[in-house]
Amino acid sequence: MSPKYTAIIFDIGDVLFKWSPETKTSISSQTLRDILSSPTWFDYERGRLSQSECYAKVGEEFILEPNEIARAFQQARDSLQADDNLISLIRQLKAQMNSQLQVFAMSNVSLPDYEVLRTKPADWSIFDQVFTSGAAGERKPNLGFFRQVLSTTGVDPHSTIFVDDRSENVLSARSLGLYGIIFDNPESVGRALRNLIGDPVARGRDFLEQNAGRLFSVTDRAEQHAAMELRENFAQLLILEATGERGGELHQTLQWVQEVLRNRAYLDGTRYYETPECFLFFTSRLLASSGDQELHTALKPLLKERVQERIGAAGDALALAMRIIVTDFVGIRNEVDLRALLPLQCEDGGWETGWIYKYGSSGIRIGNRGLTTALAVKAVEAMNILSIPPAASPIPTLIGSQPV
Repeated sequence: MSPKYTAIIFDIGDVLFKWSPETKTSISSQTLRDILSSPTWFDYERGRLSQSECYAKVGEEFILEPNEIARAFQQARDSLQADDNLISLIRQLKAQMNSQLQVFAMSNVSLPDYEVLRTKPADWSIFDQVFTSGAAGERKPNLGFFRQVLSTTGVDPHSTIFVDDRSENVLSARSLGLYGIIFDNPESVGRALRNLIGDPVARGRDFLEQNAGRLFSVTDRAEQHAAMELRENFAQLLILEATGERGGELHQTLQWVQEVLRNRAYLDGTRYYETPECFLFFTSRLLASSGDQELHTALKPLLKERVQERIGAAGDALALAMRIIVTDFVGIRNEVDLRALLPLQCEDGGWETGWIYKYGSSGIRIGNRGLTTALAVKAVEAMNILSIPPAASPIPTLIGSQPV
């Protein structure tokens, strides 16, 4: 499967490097942040002021001694530390793409501060090129800076991911067609990047292979009981069927199935099955297993209507995968639910446990992560993923600090 994204542009400060505004000077961390957000500092980042001119002007504006400002920023620079885990992930993604992935840095940073930054221990070789506001004479979120980067690199914005901790910068990137991710924490960003860059089918299959023989079902956790591991056969058979290794047959209870579909009796699940998608999925399997034309004529048009009504409904990964498989079976292209399913893939390639059935008396739910992953892989394979543009990334809580 050819990758949709072939380039990533990262911010540096508060993304790839962390720093502390706490200093042993008279300048508080809040004042230091206020300085970083001042028009004077912005001019310094654009290269319009020298460092000494900037400190002198900031001193006048904030009633501070320039030497004290210099001391505070020197201590802030000393606190800079690279996020080795995120840098390691970038190396993994580049290796995974066999050098097809280009990685760039784009930062609001003055030339003197960038020179200091380059002395910090970090693997700078991961970047194909680094762009600074000091060299460009422009700073984010100005579109001019973005256009310079796109023009110089020659990357297609629609094949490029942009990662930044500032929402205004991500908004500018999105307006030019880039896929924007607001940096909230390394874990969520890492998961998003793996899901956007990696092949979900290959990662899902790797998860299934690596965990073969250990994909046991589990119950949900509640106040009345702890989660329990179950070694039952039904989910295992469904996994085998989803992965194409073994098939299954259902009895043709035509009239009852028709009435359930017609009257939407499945909407709240059943005594033993958790979601409406379970009934729709098993109905599609019934049709897939039968060559009876009368059965198809009676059920398939009705199944198509009912599953179409469910598109976009809330659901866990298992429900979404089942729905996509059913819509594909009846000839509906379900891009809405695919967009919801893809971001749910975990870092290890699997999808989290989805609930498929439950004990009728207690209501304890039973799920199996292997089954969820097997059906998710099958759902993704059923769709031509290359033609599915991802939904705009959600805006999580911001870290709230100004890039260095």
